[in-house]
Amino acid sequence: MDIRIEHEKKVKTIKIAGNVSLMGIKDLRKLLEDLEGFEEIRIDLANVPYADSEFLNLIYGAYKRNPGKKIVLLNPGKFVSDLLDVTRIEQVFEIVRDTPLPSN
Repeated sequence: MDIRIEHEKKVKTIKIAGNVSLMGIKDLRKLLEDLEGFEEIRIDLANVPYADSEFLNLIYGAYKRNPGKKIVLLNPGKFVSDLLDVTRIEQVFEIVRDTPLPSN
């Protein structure tokens, strides 16, 4: 898993590439614990083909620890979108897609 960070004013964008699972989540956990000074956190999932429940726990934990901060999930692919839908966590986060998912 590769992680890149971008800062723009009070917005922190975390761009992730690769599978997000328990094995490589330590660096991402650190980034989501250090949100001081940011009003909005964007997590770009365009290049994430797979994520597991540990990822969901991580982003939900960041949401609970940071009331008032907006967490936006960008461009989740089919697998991640299905995971968000099944767990109904999409009701907690704003999800933004540049392009619609294929309908199959």
